[in-house]
Amino acid sequence: MGAKDRHHVTPTPYPAEETVSCLYLPKVSVRRPFVLILDPRRIDWVWGPHWVRYGSAIEYILPGGFPKEAIVGGWEMEVG
Repeated sequence: MGAKDRHHVTPTPYPAEETVSCLYLPKVSVRRPFVLILDPRRIDWVWGPHWVRYGSAIEYILPGGFPKEAIVGGWEMEVG
């Protein structure tokens, strides 16, 4: 699987109820109960770090997405 399109990622841990507001995600009404944990050593192209909304966290941009091999555990994880 993996992804070939641009992704914005963060190493900053958030409780599930704060992800949408802190990361300024689109469609605030859509609940996001899963996360992917990625191994940056398996991603060829990473931009950043950049400050996220109000300087409360940092983000990295993966302009070329990420390969399946970068997904830790091989699957998404439920956050609650």
